[in-house]
Amino acid sequence: RISSGKDTYVLGCSICLELFTEPVSTLCGHNYCKACITGFWSHCDVICCPLCKETFDRAPKFRVNTEFRDILEMFKRAVVQEDAGSAVRSCDVPCDFCPAQRGQAVQSCLVCLASLCSTHLEPHHSVPALKWHQLVPPVESLQERVCGKHKKVHQFFCRREQQAICSACTKDQHVDHDFVPLEEEISARKSLVETLQRNVRRILSKKNVELTKIQTSNRSSRLNVEMMKEEIDKNFEDLLLLLKARMVELMEELEENQKELEQQAQQSLGLLQQEIHKCSEISVEMEKLLQTGNDFKLLQGLPSIPSYPQTNGVRAPKTPPLETVRKAVADIKTTVNQQMNHIMARVSPTNDGDDELDPETTENEPDDELGLSYESRYQLEEITASDQSQSQRNWRETYVTNEE
Repeated sequence: RISSGKDTYVLGCSICLELFTEPVSTLCGHNYCKACITGFWSHCDVICCPLCKETFDRAPKFRVNTEFRDILEMFKRAVVQEDAGSAVRSCDVPCDFCPAQRGQAVQSCLVCLASLCSTHLEPHHSVPALKWHQLVPPVESLQERVCGKHKKVHQFFCRREQQAICSACTKDQHVDHDFVPLEEEISARKSLVETLQRNVRRILSKKNVELTKIQTSNRSSRLNVEMMKEEIDKNFEDLLLLLKARMVELMEELEENQKELEQQAQQSLGLLQQEIHKCSEISVEMEKLLQTGNDFKLLQGLPSIPSYPQTNGVRAPKTPPLETVRKAVADIKTTVNQQMNHIMARVSPTNDGDDELDPETTENEPDDELGLSYESRYQLEEITASDQSQSQRNWRETYVTNEE
């Protein structure tokens, strides 16, 4: 974001969080640095916009938006000029010599320990005795730049005690210490902060890429799960339909066999009833011969007994034994359970077979996430450690000065 007065303009890449460098536009209309979006897509499995998450079939070939780049450069120069012109006005440091309606200071004097407006600053430019005074941009807390013991301006920095000192301190308690000019230490610390800022931005960009990658992977995983659920539902529905169809087919086959058996039984019953009726008539006729008083009729001839083919009974239906059906159904249940247990084991969250760390990623991970050199890291630790005891040392110096 670039601020101009009360207005704020969003002119930064959402990946590196810096101002656009070689700005390009995606098909969805969002702008990024060409190097940022190209590097981002090189780490993603799915080509999508980091902001709106719109996916693309393949990575488009970008061309730098030269007109937008030129407008951006013009706008940056205008903002820098505006900020430079209003730098003094924005600090709002009052003049220490103005009456009730105090004007704004334009510079501060480290010798006078006062902030001066343009009117009261004129003697420092015209009076020879004041020309040697050290003038700096207006600051509010001038007392912080003065030694509490010697009442002199801090001109040096003691690296052993990690504090600003005056010229008298270099000949007193800091005489054997390692001290450098204050401007040199400030320049070194500015360089260190700039290095830290660049590395923090690099880490932030990397984390944003990882965040987007995880979000993209999560959406892709959700899409795959939904597709898999639909496929499972369809497959199980087909399986149930198949089992239902086979069951109906088995029922129909049993019913056909039973009907065929009943038809054969009806035919056999009809023949048997006819034979029984014929035999009954012959039996009645023979009973009459036995009961007649004329035995001579027995010599005239006997009634003929027809020969009937031997009846083998009704053929048994071709049906499987009930135990065979039960065993077949049990085998189907066992097979289905085994397959389902195998599938559930593959999709179970406790299955961490695929969660091994990428050796390349592990090897390339730096020991120091901020990417600082040994000297810079040591210097940063010294600065951090000294901050905790700085206030106590300042209090002791003030107390000793008051006692003296």
